Amino acid sequence: MDVSTHRRAWKQRAGVVVALVVGALLAAPATPALAADVTVSPGSVTVNAGSDAAVTVQVTPREGDEKVKISLAGLPGGVSCAGGCGEIDVNNDRPRSQLLRIRASDNAGDANVTVTVAAEGDKSGAGTATFQLGVKGRAQPSQPPQTQTVKSVSGKVVVQANGKAVPNAVVMLQDGAGKKIDTISDDDGNFRFSGNSEKPIAPGRLAIGASVGEVYATKSFDASAGQSVTGQRIALAIKVETTPSP
Repeated sequence: MDVSTHRRAWKQRAGVVVALVVGALLAAPATPALAADVTVSPGSVTVNAGSDAAVTVQVTPREGDEKVKISLAGLPGGVSCAGGCGEIDVNNDRPRSQLLRIRASDNAGDANVTVTVAAEGDKSGAGTATFQLGVKGRAQPSQPPQTQTVKSVSGKVVVQANGKAVPNAVVMLQDGAGKKIDTISDDDGNFRFSGNSEKPIAPGRLAIGASVGEVYATKSFDASAGQSVTGQRIALAIKVETTPSP
């Protein structure tokens, strides 16, 4: 083998070696940036609706970080980071403590969740830590008991002898609680009592009576809440003048 041939063979082998080395360097994965160390205390906190709670996060930056961004993930509805989150300044790799304020709105509901604290440096990777968050919603105001009332009581005042209507009779109702209310029969002898939440007619044993002058009559009956009692006829023994037959 002459000298020129030997040189060509050597250059070919050298080229293959260089290519293999360069290929290996390009294929090798880049060394991942170190993540900031993150701790949080206390490990569990409870916040009431309409108030705040606090946790302390300690961040140890890496890779010569100058700034670290703090964020929270997993907060339930109505709960937010009200202070301390966002970008903070750090000094090389020295630990720094940051107070985070967690606020629950007035309408926040009951919850028990795991919240993740993330701290991402401007040069290093993101480090995380978790804590348990309990939320206590406000108790719903108790509804006052609904007033029980008979819906209505109606009827007619008539003359006992002939069934004719008696207008302008005084009609009185006594409800199941003993309360008395009165009205006047109309031109057709009809009367009506209506109950509502402001002026209820207490259910139970009811009594009604009607009078004209010295003539009166009463009757009683049972009525339940929400019931409309109709057709109550009160017959008064009013004297009826009879015309003698011719």
